[in-house]
Amino acid sequence: MPKVIRLFSLVGLLACQSPHYQLGDLVNVEAIDSITVRNNRGESTLRPVELRNFKRVLAAMAYRPKADVKLGAIGFTAYRQGKQYWIESATHSPYLRVPRQLVDSAQQAKLAEPTLAADPGLIFEFASPST
Repeated sequence: MPKVIRLFSLVGLLACQSPHYQLGDLVNVEAIDSITVRNNRGESTLRPVELRNFKRVLAAMAYRPKADVKLGAIGFTAYRQGKQYWIESATHSPYLRVPRQLVDSAQQAKLAEPTLAADPGLIFEFASPST
């Protein structure tokens, strides 16, 4: 294959890749004041130690703009500076749907533009545990 064709193929492949952002790159996770988890067993507000650990897990989640997932069965409300944000998930799902409003305004430019349909939020995937 000629060098020019290989070069254009490589450039095209790289252009199609999704950005590699973590939730912590886009959202000031440390500014979250509290989290209330809601599922089929009821609701529970995280204690300070649980909140600290959960923030660390949230910050490491990978942005997956092309993921096509069905969420909404369970989720939680994140409270930040007097505002509440509903974050969706599903039982046994490695994904969360985070509302775009939770993303820091200075980071909005990093994201793909929302589609013409109603913006359902941004999809993030939990990081795989280290072995």
